Amino acid sequence: VRERSRFVQKLKEQEGVSNDREFQSFYALPQPDQREVFIGMTQYESTEVLERVQQELSSAFAPFAEQMDLKAYVFLRQTEGPALDLATLALQPGQVLEVGVRRVHEGRDKDFHAYRKAFVDKLGSYPGVLESYEFEVVAGMDAERLAVGMTVYENQEALQKLIPDILQQEVTKQYFETFEVIASQFAFSTTNIQATMVQEIAIRKVKAGQEEAFKAARSALIKKLKAQDGVEKDWEFQSFFTMPEPDDSDVYVGMTRYRSPEVVKNISEKLMQSPEAANFFATFDMKAFVLVQAEDGTAFKLEDVLAEGNVLEVAIRSPKAGTEEQFPALRKAFFDLIAQQEGYLFDKEFVDLQSNDKVVLIGWRSQADFQQALGALSTRPEMQAFFGILDVKAYQALTLSRND
Repeated sequence: VRERSRFVQKLKEQEGVSNDREFQSFYALPQPDQREVFIGMTQYESTEVLERVQQELSSAFAPFAEQMDLKAYVFLRQTEGPALDLATLALQPGQVLEVGVRRVHEGRDKDFHAYRKAFVDKLGSYPGVLESYEFEVVAGMDAERLAVGMTVYENQEALQKLIPDILQQEVTKQYFETFEVIASQFAFSTTNIQATMVQEIAIRKVKAGQEEAFKAARSALIKKLKAQDGVEKDWEFQSFFTMPEPDDSDVYVGMTRYRSPEVVKNISEKLMQSPEAANFFATFDMKAFVLVQAEDGTAFKLEDVLAEGNVLEVAIRSPKAGTEEQFPALRKAFFDLIAQQEGYLFDKEFVDLQSNDKVVLIGWRSQADFQQALGALSTRPEMQAFFGILDVKAYQALTLSRND
């Protein structure tokens, strides 16, 4: 998952890549899968863009490719159905996407298309069947005589209700006799699985003489926090750098991912009145506290892109009044430079649900890479221009700390 996240980060930066989506399969035909199966789909503006991206990212794709076995790998052109918008395909909560990759038996092309159309018409008559799409395979791995179809269902219940009946239909039997199943997956969008997740970021400055008390009190509270339902993941980081002025005592940053904003509310009401929370909060001053979701609405898990020894930057900021329209262009110019630096891993933009401040996380391979990049970027006009429009509320560069 980490290698995919890193590759997709680079992929999305390429000009002409308009959409990238990921789906996780929960059921397969004709036999269940023995391992987890994910379906990745990427939309390119043209064949020329595809060829260019493949050439430019071939080395970046290799580490990701080593982590998987391909059931199918194809490039498609839509031939039937409503115009497909990959950005919204099976995006609503609960919707199910069926993807069928079929190899038409030799000499059965005419029968395949005739029976397929009759089958799709029958399928579309059932409640809960939303849309069906058909695609021509224009290239891919072992692509001879392959055809791909997709169907979106309102939910898993609708799918389960229709399966017993449609499998008994004569047209289904006739249709299935015309091809071999290469992959038949039923999947949920991973965007929906994680779209409601929220992440808490607390930047805490330890009070003088309270270092050991802070660690002990934090351990007691974290133990209680981790036992709560809906807590997905918790990290602790220690700051080693800030600007413009250095910190005069230890700064630790806690990050907790929750299943939803409602979970945060319920846990806060439960834990904030506890003696463990009172003891912990007495040991530090809060520099900043935000509750964030990814700005682009996509799924993000920090553990997929960050490991022991890496560096994480966190910055909480907002454009100064009157400069809001300049923010996107100036940010892009500066972050394009960041992405070119040795040791750069990722960046992800978030929005604080409480203040609407913009929060960014940037990952680096090591402290040495971070320091080298900081030196290289600090004199660049792109950095000066971007920082000139920002009201920075908090900034820390971090490494993972013990979290027990």
